[in-house]
Amino acid sequence: MALRKATGLIARPGAGKTRMILGALDDQNSTDSPIIINCSGPAVATWEKEIPKWLGSGHHIHIVSGLKPAERAKLWDHARTGEANNWFVTNYSIFLRDFDLIYGIGHKKAQHWGANVNDEYHKAFRRRKSQTFAKIKRLTQFMETHISASGSSMGRDPSTLFTLLQMCDRRAFSSYWQFVNTFCLVIDGYAGKQIVGAKPSAIPQFKAIIDKYLAYIPDAVTADEQPEGVRRAFDVKMTPKQANIYNQLASEMYAVIDGDETNVIMTGSKMDLAIKLRKLLCCPRILDPSLEMGGGYDAIVDTLDVQPHIIICVPFRDACDVVAAQLKIDLKTEDVFIIKGQIGNDELKKRLSAFRHTKGIIVTTIAAAESWDAETCETTFFLGYDQNTGQLQQAEGRTQRAISTHPYIQWKYVKYAQTIDEATLLDIDKTLTHIASVMSRTDRFINALKGVPNE
Repeated sequence: MALRKATGLIARPGAGKTRMILGALDDQNSTDSPIIINCSGPAVATWEKEIPKWLGSGHHIHIVSGLKPAERAKLWDHARTGEANNWFVTNYSIFLRDFDLIYGIGHKKAQHWGANVNDEYHKAFRRRKSQTFAKIKRLTQFMETHISASGSSMGRDPSTLFTLLQMCDRRAFSSYWQFVNTFCLVIDGYAGKQIVGAKPSAIPQFKAIIDKYLAYIPDAVTADEQPEGVRRAFDVKMTPKQANIYNQLASEMYAVIDGDETNVIMTGSKMDLAIKLRKLLCCPRILDPSLEMGGGYDAIVDTLDVQPHIIICVPFRDACDVVAAQLKIDLKTEDVFIIKGQIGNDELKKRLSAFRHTKGIIVTTIAAAESWDAETCETTFFLGYDQNTGQLQQAEGRTQRAISTHPYIQWKYVKYAQTIDEATLLDIDKTLTHIASVMSRTDRFINALKGVPNE
């Protein structure tokens, strides 16, 4: 990163990307002018903490989040003074909303910014046609230093890295389909062109491009700094009532609760059916308040110590409230903290601090489990899954931190045999294992893309 000023950084969650980015910016003297950091909402608090930690107290950090438009406008106006050691941290939503103020007006457009960082860029511009990606390209068009980083960048084929590489060199990567046809296997599918993997003959060339434009941190580099992570299937059984409703839904697309024809769970389509089956396996009570918590929840509670210090990840927002409320009753504790979208940076910091201090429990949505540290926690339960393996990787990374207090951590995925979740879990494990093999060390990169097993 210090050698190439327009670059991307790929590393697994918890590897210390923030520290590395700050070090590179400091080495390049980029802090001589204001720096704008775009990130997801939860990461704002992380940057606010990490900048003074690694660069010292002589830096002014401006948090452009949770403010009224007029207050944000004053901060963006202050950036145009060009003062050194000024950091402006905002989330992608506000960046898009305030872009005209950030970019500036007149002949000095965007010239007051010394550098730009896009943290967890996959949240904002994995899709090449997104508005956020277009605005960031415009902001950095004449900017010498900009870094885009992610702990979830590596997918199953080279196309997932196109936007990142285009940020590094727009001329070399000007055409998406030229890039895809060069490095990917493409077939004619039912909905048009479909990418099915990497083109074996082009893998050495793609590897050379990665080495030239991106910084990626293999597992071997961070192995001594992060605890070992173990992913396990946590086998459970549905309760009899839960199984009865599942079988009714799977066969009839509706279910009658306790034989009461006035209390029915209906589905309107196959997609709706799949969602309701997943909700039933996660927590039946979110489908109907008269239902129980389900076999997965019961099995988790049965394994807990008197004072458990765990994270429970769920795929549905409404499950957070239901699971947290029942945990407080079953465990006779108030130290259960919910993390889901739109809770605000100050509230997030408050809940995380209480979680660490009380050795309590966090119940979080998988989507919200990113850009915060749970270094005191050893075990994470997944009560349901997300089809987005990048989000699952981020959720796993909350406990696998360089500052972790445990030698190893474990991720337990609740698994109901012969259900819609079983096939999903197998695919998730295969994908995450593939990503791990890519990141394991540099000389495995080509083999992982080819699908060749490594020794």
